[in-house]
Amino acid sequence: MRRERVESRYSLEAVDRAVVATIIDERGAFEASLIGYLVPIVVTVVGVVLLDESIGAITLIGFGLVIVGFSLLKQRAIADAMETSTGVRSP
Repeated sequence: MRRERVESRYSLEAVDRAVVATIIDERGAFEASLIGYLVPIVVTVVGVVLLDESIGAITLIGFGLVIVGFSLLKQRAIADAMETSTGVRSP
């Protein structure tokens, strides 16, 4: 059983490295570095869905802070995306 976990872990790390390498090639190092902030969110959601774990208030506050941080860092990209989808330009 332990050997299967180790092999599974290495498989997931290989996928992770391939995704990050692709993001670096297509978007640059800054975008790729932001992925690290999403890992705890994804792992927590997977834990809740697959392992019936619970999320506390502190965790939700942390998620909120990560989302606010992303929004601040990517506010121009978000504004551009909103322009594209609505056709309305921001001032």
